[in-house]
Amino acid sequence: MRSGRAGGGAASPLLCDTLVATIKPVEPDFGITQANREGIWLVVVRGYIGNDECERLMGVLAHLVSERCPRVIVDAYAVTFLTVATLTRLSVAARTIRGMNGEFRLAGLSGTAAGLAKLARLERKLELEPDLATAIRSLSLVNHAAPGRRGQAQGTRAVRTATDAGETHDLEIQPS
Repeated sequence: MRSGRAGGGAASPLLCDTLVATIKPVEPDFGITQANREGIWLVVVRGYIGNDECERLMGVLAHLVSERCPRVIVDAYAVTFLTVATLTRLSVAARTIRGMNGEFRLAGLSGTAAGLAKLARLERKLELEPDLATAIRSLSLVNHAAPGRRGQAQGTRAVRTATDAGETHDLEIQPS
């Protein structure tokens, strides 16, 4: 039987904290970009979303709620890591926005993250869309539908987004 620190003893909490701090990236590529076009707020998130980064994202969404922005898309195509807790908090934000008669979409989750959302049974609450264009189209169809004819678009919609690097992306959504 072994005793002492050499071998199989439990690691100290300080050592564990040091290892986690060493391994966890300190927001190396985390970023949030926002754009508004014709009432659709686009929040593009990229990088590692741990607890601290989730707080920043929730702050952005809370601001949009306080400003009564009724149509929000969170584009997560460039997210490299997130937790079930983040997905749960996004579902609460979605419920809040819908409670204001608004709409919320989560677009572009990776296969692993989308699987995590399904495992946690959050895919319906989050209204997952495979990509940004599909998410915009789903909101555009609702916005342009004639009374009693929901889902049949009557016009073209253009959305321009901007990234932290100054790049712009134009998306033109046409009815199908």
